[in-house]
Amino acid sequence: MKAETYEKIITVDDYLDKYCDIELFQEKCALCPVYGWSWSCPPFDSFDTLRYWKSFHSLILVCRKLIMTDKDKADYRKAVAEKFVNDKPKADDWRSESGKMAVKGEIKSGGDGDKFNINKLIDGNLAGLLEQLVSLEKIYPGSNALIPGSCIVCGYGNCARKLGKPCRHPEKMHHSLESLGSDLDKTTRELFGIEMKWIVDNELPDYFVQIGGLLIKE
Repeated sequence: MKAETYEKIITVDDYLDKYCDIELFQEKCALCPVYGWSWSCPPFDSFDTLRYWKSFHSLILVCRKLIMTDKDKADYRKAVAEKFVNDKPKADDWRSESGKMAVKGEIKSGGDGDKFNINKLIDGNLAGLLEQLVSLEKIYPGSNALIPGSCIVCGYGNCARKLGKPCRHPEKMHHSLESLGSDLDKTTRELFGIEMKWIVDNELPDYFVQIGGLLIKE
C-alpha cells in the first residue's frame, strides 16, 4: 500500500454552505453501531455544532488516499477464503439495531497475527494522519483539529461516555468532520476529485480515503 496526501483550504462559511448539512448527517450518525459511545460524536446535548463552526474562519482539509496494491488485494482475498475474522462483540454490547444486525453475520475483514488485517493496515495510516493534524494545532494558535473517525485518546471503545461518565481529557478530545455534519463524499469528490471507495463483495477497492482538517481562526 502507498499513500498520497492532498490539502485544500476553504472558508468555514463556504464549507458550511456547500458541504455541510448538520441535521441530516448527524442523524445518519445514529446508524453507527457505537452511536452514543463517544463524547466526540453525536448525539450532542449542550454542544452547539453551528456555533462551534462559526467560531472559526477557515478550514484546512487534509485528504489521504490509501492505494491498495495487487498484493494487498490478494492477501485480503486469502483472508476471506480462510474465513479468518476479527473478534466480534456480542450483540448485546451494541446499542443500535444496525449494530446488532452487523454482528450477527461474519465480519470478513482480515485477522490478527500473521494474517492480513485491513483494519490494522488502515489504522496505521490513520494514526499518522491524526498525528499530523494535531501537530498543526501548535502552528496555528487557537486552532482545532478535526480527526478522521471517533476520538481515540482513551483507546478504541474506551470513552468514558460508554460508562455514563464525563470526558476524561476534554482538552485533548477532537471531533471529526462527519460528526459536525460534513458531507465527506461531496467534499472529497468536489474539492479533491477523489471518489470515496468501499469494500464490495469481499473485494478491496483500488483505494480508501481518509479525511480530516484543521479549523483556524484566521
